[in-house]
Amino acid sequence: PTLSPQWVPTPAIMPMAEAVSVPCADEGELHAQLGAVLAGGYHVPEATHTEIDDVIRDWFHCVDGEAHERVAAAVMAAVNEHRTVRYAACKQHLHGVCAEGGGEGTGLSGLGRRLRYRLGLSPEWSFRHFREVPTAGFAGTDQAYDLPDVHQTLAQIAERDRRIGRPAAPPISAARARDAGEYVHRYAGQSIVLTRRPSSGGATETIT
Repeated sequence: PTLSPQWVPTPAIMPMAEAVSVPCADEGELHAQLGAVLAGGYHVPEATHTEIDDVIRDWFHCVDGEAHERVAAAVMAAVNEHRTVRYAACKQHLHGVCAEGGGEGTGLSGLGRRLRYRLGLSPEWSFRHFREVPTAGFAGTDQAYDLPDVHQTLAQIAERDRRIGRPAAPPISAARARDAGEYVHRYAGQSIVLTRRPSSGGATETIT
């Protein structure tokens, strides 16, 4: 159980944390609650159980692997059917030359962004190397999950299926989105796109 010492002053009250905790008004009550826990006779109050269920439902919903479907449904329900995409504004944001959020910048970096935008070059174009140079900062972090990692994971899944005797699934291929032509504008992003061709033939299915 989560026991909350109510007599200890705190700079702020977290309603969600308090809702799923058992309040202890003083040290004596906390001592009694801990004694019941150690003796194996503690039972979480029914009201606290209800609060825990409510918090999980409101904040995390169901752990059923279908969150992506609920998110997609909510997004599509909120999107106007007759929406328009401001491609010009998107391109300006991509190149960092939009008036919003700080403008085009100054100095050589600002000049470089304006030149790339005016000349129709990729936002990742390097005038120093005279070619596209993808941003490498993210690749060196623990969160980076690049194409070789995806290939390794797909191979591990296929090997596991083979070991447990599961029928072979349609082959899945992976490629960088920039190489697969998934970006509207030329951009050296890090996204990976997965595609699957059904075993019975037919059109290739984009997974993600």
